[in-house]
Amino acid sequence: MILSSINDVDYPTMVGNRQIYVGSGYGPASYNSTTGDILSTENPFNIDAPLAGLVVTLSGNYAAVPEPIGIGSAEGWTLKWYTFPAWLAVTGQNLSAEQIEMGVIGAPQ
Repeated sequence: MILSSINDVDYPTMVGNRQIYVGSGYGPASYNSTTGDILSTENPFNIDAPLAGLVVTLSGNYAAVPEPIGIGSAEGWTLKWYTFPAWLAVTGQNLSAEQIEMGVIGAPQ
């Protein structure tokens, strides 16, 4: 998922020596539950951490849960998708119509 800034005037915004980036994006056309949905931003940005433990889609039918790819700065994050509120793991579904909004903290590349 590529997050697009919801407001280019306000985001990214500085917090100490890090930046907060808030954006929205759509799920993948073909979701791979093994690798998840790689999280990135439209601008080169190293994501240290998402600012939510889970986000529910605007439709309310799915939830995306951030999961680290590795430990350390700039290792990356993936989103694991579940049906909501039943919490069944999504496998191979087209989620391209599902939109989320979330914030992340990190630094420009």
